[in-house]
Amino acid sequence: MVLSSNRVAYAASVGGVTGIPAPGEPLPITYNSTTGPAMVQIQDATTPGCADDSPVTTTHSWKINSYAVAGFASWVQMLLWDASNTSQIIAGPTASPTCGPACTGYSAPTTFSGITLKKRYLGSFFGFPIDIVISLQDGDYYEVDTMITWTCAGHPPVTAEYRFSGTYPNAPTVTAL
Repeated sequence: MVLSSNRVAYAASVGGVTGIPAPGEPLPITYNSTTGPAMVQIQDATTPGCADDSPVTTTHSWKINSYAVAGFASWVQMLLWDASNTSQIIAGPTASPTCGPACTGYSAPTTFSGITLKKRYLGSFFGFPIDIVISLQDGDYYEVDTMITWTCAGHPPVTAEYRFSGTYPNAPTVTAL
């Protein structure tokens, strides 16, 4: 069979890439829920390589597919930061405790292989603007998608999409899209 696309749901050794999920396998992840403020950290745990031992280039694009959060009735925004919590990747729409599907489009490709998911309250108090990160609460639901591209020199890139869906503080499920 001949495929006209390099975009696959799962791949075992396509485009010279090894060490990525085979058909029927979810993307391996590490998961951590933190406190102060409460947030979720999800990291891609694949160990890709190139069949010829050359370096593999891996990029991730991220999007917030949907969410439903508890707490403030409005002015809540979901945020995706890199796993080390130093760079914001993408922000969901403001002024809504729910969103989806397709709250945001995909971010530009990043070298970040993991995310920190948190929420922010935007509002005002007696006319003063408020912009604070608040804790995720038990029952907050989220769906975050990642599009991963693995590239080995001299081969076409391999792309796969996965969805992390979960309810805080439980670990998410991972499915291929």
